[in-house]
Amino acid sequence: RLRGPVEKIETEIDSRTGMKNYIANENGNWATSAAYLRYSFARSIHYGRLYTSGSKKGNEDDLCEALRCLGQALHTMEDFSAHSNYCELALRELGYNSVFPHCGTRTEIHLHGKRVYPLVTGTFGAVDFLHSVIGEASDHFTQSEVDEVDVALKNAEGASNRSGG
Repeated sequence: RLRGPVEKIETEIDSRTGMKNYIANENGNWATSAAYLRYSFARSIHYGRLYTSGSKKGNEDDLCEALRCLGQALHTMEDFSAHSNYCELALRELGYNSVFPHCGTRTEIHLHGKRVYPLVTGTFGAVDFLHSVIGEASDHFTQSEVDEVDVALKNAEGASNRSGG
């Protein structure tokens, strides 16, 4: 299921949390990562309970759905630290101020009486897509071939952005 276009407000910083709205601000009409986690864990628990003590106790389909939902929730949590600047911001909180916040050095906001950088997530562009699709196949290419493909994709993406596509 694909959704419609992303509204600008979804990617704005929530002044109460310092995170982009789509991560955890549930005061709008957009989907959030936090709601997705709650949904996934609740569904996993529901099907796990059906499997262990429901009217069809031991139904393999219930176990499979419980584990699938648990996996999607855990994958979402993994992606949060892997594809956001959470770790960098945590290090800065611990006093490692030379750590780059990965959101630009002029993006500090006032949050709960302190100046902090916002928590943001990365993007998933054409180069990321290619790497995700070819995966292990890249081991069979020479590094220069992979670099050539990266450059070609970045050029194509840039041309597409300039032409409004």
